[in-house]
Amino acid sequence: MFASRQVENPRAFRGTGCRSCHQSGHRGRLGIYELLEITPEIRSLINRGAHEEELKAQAVEQGFNDLLADGLIKVRAGMISLEEVVRVCKTI
Repeated sequence: MFASRQVENPRAFRGTGCRSCHQSGHRGRLGIYELLEITPEIRSLINRGAHEEELKAQAVEQGFNDLLADGLIKVRAGMISLEEVVRVCKTI
């Protein structure tokens, strides 16, 4: 897994739940994603058969967020609970 960047001033929220969400604390659905843009630098590394660690380092340098990092960004924004991010990320 890619190394996640640290989040400044981490603060998490917990969903309280209600009748309409069956006490889950979630309203609707929200995805957490990772998307690797194939930039000229990444393409060059791929073409020369670079090792996975080198690709990871370049991706992170270019702003890549892995699944966990995207989830933690959304936790910080109060969009999803930390428990849900942990539940989703531990299955991958």
